[in-house]
Amino acid sequence: MTLTVVVEGRPCFTRLLRDCELKTLTTAVRRTLNLEADQCRQVMKVYGFGRSAGGVEASDMSSLLAEIAAPSLNLLGEELHRTWLFLQHLSGQTPNRVILMGGGATLKMSAAHVRAAMPVPVPVDVGTMPQSSTAEAKSESASAAFGPALALASLKRDR
Repeated sequence: MTLTVVVEGRPCFTRLLRDCELKTLTTAVRRTLNLEADQCRQVMKVYGFGRSAGGVEASDMSSLLAEIAAPSLNLLGEELHRTWLFLQHLSGQTPNRVILMGGGATLKMSAAHVRAAMPVPVPVDVGTMPQSSTAEAKSESASAAFGPALALASLKRDR
């Protein structure tokens, strides 16, 4: 997952969240539930992890996925905390928006997990790139270069 931090309407910082890629999460779910890759992605996109939008109680499948994903979600929280600490050392770099990219960002509830892990409330948007037939073969880290460009395009569209 790639995170771009927006400060005063400009993307100021982009980083690949180490070990928070979709493949790590997919592998854990596939092994635990004995699913094929396509089935796994479908289950994760439909059910998400934990609570549904608006705080509605999670389904049994969402709860199970949250339990399986707990180590990955904890790692995501640690990476976000580390990023926040770094940004606090830069004067005038208080984020007012975050944009996520990558396969993990597109999963149901990813933005909510990132929003909840942030020390202060910050809007979290999910950006996606058009999918091509070879997109799955490429590393998720390839999206890191597109983070600032997507943030700029998103900010321009909001004006």
